[in-house]
Amino acid sequence: MSRDSQMQKVYDWETATPWYKKVSNLTEKDCERVVQTLNNHTVAYRKKNRRRDVTVQFLNGSGYSYADGREISLRKIWGMNVPVILHEYAHCLVGVDAGHGEKFMGCLAALCSHYMEKDVVEIANSLNQRRIKFESIRLWQERLHLNGRKRLSVSFP
Repeated sequence: MSRDSQMQKVYDWETATPWYKKVSNLTEKDCERVVQTLNNHTVAYRKKNRRRDVTVQFLNGSGYSYADGREISLRKIWGMNVPVILHEYAHCLVGVDAGHGEKFMGCLAALCSHYMEKDVVEIANSLNQRRIKFESIRLWQERLHLNGRKRLSVSFP
């Protein structure tokens, strides 16, 4: 079994999830604001886990968007949107060595639940249906200190 055995399952889940669209609907400035807001909201977790502020860069072409632990690289053609930013930011929080495993998916699900205002049970059920393993979403909400007052600084569909 490969080190990142869930990767394709996660990508398939994202593609099948109605609110997880890969269409650029934010400006570069909006994306920078979203990342800065996430940095501000996760400072306690990042400090405890020795994670630095995350930055963002923008790439031309139709390849992958990705994160290297400190920087998110978004494709201008399809990656400048909240779901993709949350996906790449989750990689930065858990470390790129976590791949798309349980730790990453718990973190991503918590970010999506909170910032996209999606029901935790609905997300958990959709992940279970696709046999995607994930750590407790509620535990990740606690770790990241997500609460009702923390919102993104941009609006999105």
